[in-house]
Amino acid sequence: KHLHQCARPEWAVNYVNYKRAKDHVKNQTDVEAFKEFIQEECQKVETFYLLMMEKLRENGEHLNGLMGEGGTSKQGSIASIVKLSWNHTEDIRSFCDFCHLNSEGIRKSLKKYDKANKGSGKVELKGEYFSSLKDKYAFFKYSEDLRYIVQQCASLWVEAHPPAAAGGALTLEQLLGEL
Repeated sequence: KHLHQCARPEWAVNYVNYKRAKDHVKNQTDVEAFKEFIQEECQKVETFYLLMMEKLRENGEHLNGLMGEGGTSKQGSIASIVKLSWNHTEDIRSFCDFCHLNSEGIRKSLKKYDKANKGSGKVELKGEYFSSLKDKYAFFKYSEDLRYIVQQCASLWVEAHPPAAAGGALTLEQLLGEL
């Protein structure tokens, strides 16, 4: 329910299908079929993840390119750059949520499968298998990749408008500390 409520509608097809995972558990799918389902879901998320990471990098580079000396734009108004920056920041925030929700969706699916098959002699998936998924798919390590993009986005404004000595403006380090 939480996944559905927090999902960004235009990205809906790229989220883990937790309902189908629960159906697999309910129907007592054998371990190999369940692993195959999980692999397909991870691959779906990973494909979107890699596409979005590239898009976010490109958007950040584009924004940095629009900024000129002293915070003036080479093209367009500061207002249009602020709007582009706001949209970019919202995309980063939504993407961070996307990655977290999908990581949790996979983890909870494996946990639910293990709980339903406890004592049946089937291998536990939440331990070693989950670790292997985290090693294989980059979206599980999203905070490392997004840290660079957030730094790129924050540096755009910190460099263009350095914080006043005593003005209380956030530093780049403080902005990154939030991630």
